Amino acid sequence: MKRLLIAILLTLPLLAAPTQAQTTEEQHLEFMGIPIDGTLNAFAQKLQAKGMKIIDRENGSILLSGNFAGYSGCTIGILSDTSGQTIWRAGVIFTDYDSWSLLSSCY
Repeated sequence: MKRLLIAILLTLPLLAAPTQAQTTEEQHLEFMGIPIDGTLNAFAQKLQAKGMKIIDRENGSILLSGNFAGYSGCTIGILSDTSGQTIWRAGVIFTDYDSWSLLSSCY
């Protein structure tokens, strides 16, 4: 009886644990609603269509400036292999603030 009770108590969390929904369609990572796939230039063009401006372009990377998540003046970096065919990173650098009052005013 003790074994049965222990077995039931150990299996209850497994039944109650949420399961990941199984989908037949594979979902790809997105950045600002744009799938991170295709070439570096194609991805940069899609970001430009959302209002970003290219500030620098170098071998396998593009830096853009614009608004991200409600913050203005952000720098967005997109990195790819040297051929520009495979994007492997997209990141954001937010504006630096010199004082606590400026920073806290964002929240």
